[in-house]
Amino acid sequence: VLGTRVMAFFHEVDRLLQMKGMNQTAFAKRCGIHVGTLNNILNGHVKDPGVSKFRAMAKVLGISMDDMCDLWECRKTADDLLGPRCAPRLDEERPRFSAAQQ
Repeated sequence: VLGTRVMAFFHEVDRLLQMKGMNQTAFAKRCGIHVGTLNNILNGHVKDPGVSKFRAMAKVLGISMDDMCDLWECRKTADDLLGPRCAPRLDEERPRFSAAQQ
């Protein structure tokens, strides 16, 4: 069972990836991390991913190491870092358009 902090970190990194238009496979490749290792980090199966992996992830996401640590400690969200209008939240209802509006 994943802890709340790990689940929150995974969610926020996933949101940042959505905002950047990147999937986990592309993210792992750009970070120089095997996709399986990245999944283990994001799912909380790696207790200490190490500074080098966190630094690579932060660089690709375009955030500072301080911001990455704040995500890990649940002090900041993706919206705090890149703004709330970059991508719809998963729990947000998307607008519906009628045929006349399209």
